[in-house]
Amino acid sequence: MESEAGFITYALPKQAIETIYHPEVYGEIDLAIIKGLKSKYAIAMYEFITDYIKITTIKIKIDEFKILMGIDPQTQYQRFFDFNKRVIEPALDEINFKASIVVKVEPIHRGRKVVAL
Repeated sequence: MESEAGFITYALPKQAIETIYHPEVYGEIDLAIIKGLKSKYAIAMYEFITDYIKITTIKIKIDEFKILMGIDPQTQYQRFFDFNKRVIEPALDEINFKASIVVKVEPIHRGRKVVAL
């Protein structure tokens, strides 16, 4: 971009501008809560939850949730037991203790396999 007499001009893509005009699609994140969260999984989960705070129930496929948490669904936490113990439960405990919301996660099974939350 060019600068003229100490000013910088810039342009945003049309899609970004259209998105900015619809703030209702974003959740409100409390930075004080984010600052108080220690686990990267708690931070990621809190940010995800705030996007859907007005919805009482959210259903998400397990692999999509792993990606949101920054986890490779093909190589990390293949067993739900491990994923739940090391990622979901600690993040929930931290969010429920430090934020002014209460979050529960219930596994959805197809047979014996957890396929969604």
